[in-house]
Amino acid sequence: MGSLTTLRVNYSNVIEFAEKLTQDIPWTQWELRLGGTTVLLIARGDCYLGTDLRSAKYEQVSAADKTATLSLPTPIQELHDFLMEDRDGAEAMMLDTMDGFLHAVAIGPITLKPQQWLPPIWGHTEEQGMMPAMQSLDQLNRILELVMRHFNSIVAGLEDEPPDIYPRWNVREWEGRELDDAEGWAWGFVQGVDLCRSEWDPLLQTPQGQAWYRPIGLLGEDDFGPEQDNLTRTPSQRAELSLQIPQAVIGMHAHWLPLRRAVYERTAA
Repeated sequence: MGSLTTLRVNYSNVIEFAEKLTQDIPWTQWELRLGGTTVLLIARGDCYLGTDLRSAKYEQVSAADKTATLSLPTPIQELHDFLMEDRDGAEAMMLDTMDGFLHAVAIGPITLKPQQWLPPIWGHTEEQGMMPAMQSLDQLNRILELVMRHFNSIVAGLEDEPPDIYPRWNVREWEGRELDDAEGWAWGFVQGVDLCRSEWDPLLQTPQGQAWYRPIGLLGEDDFGPEQDNLTRTPSQRAELSLQIPQAVIGMHAHWLPLRRAVYERTAA
């Protein structure tokens, strides 16, 4: 994973997320204190999530003083329950859809700002705000923590050697068998691609890119060609396509990684 530096950042109020490039630190792990709640973020040139530090005071923390790591478990059920609640009259993503969406955000050709990718999770436009209405500041901090930690877990898997992903999608029973069903996950991935479709197009117009994207497109696109219905009709067909997705995502991540690194190096120079 390379050089890792841990910083502790203390905030007294709700933070406003914005893109922040680290200049001289290859890897940064942020430990954010939000009203007593810890939020973990990571930053790197190729795949990172940052925060606006203009109003924050930060200090270097020794390795012995680290109080949290990226390996902390995510309370998935808590996040799932929140996504299922009806709020603001908007329809939030299901958990499997959000997972696919965040995978597309994490591996894509450009680094998207949280202002761009947080609103769609809640069924919002950018104008409606990054987060839905909450009962309290503590709840806002907690839900934001869960989303960011889940995003971090995706990035951490991609930065493993070898890279790996652990997608969260449904498993269906059919004819006495349990079969993977990534339709919701793939639909979320497509929504993530749509955030910067023009930047994705150079890959998706190549034979290799089309091969990688094919199982996702067949399961998640509304109209992916005349054979789509025939190829996704049965649970068995959908399961076969679902199992092709992890290696396809890893391939697309590897394709975009040099570009993301080059952009980071130019910006940091």
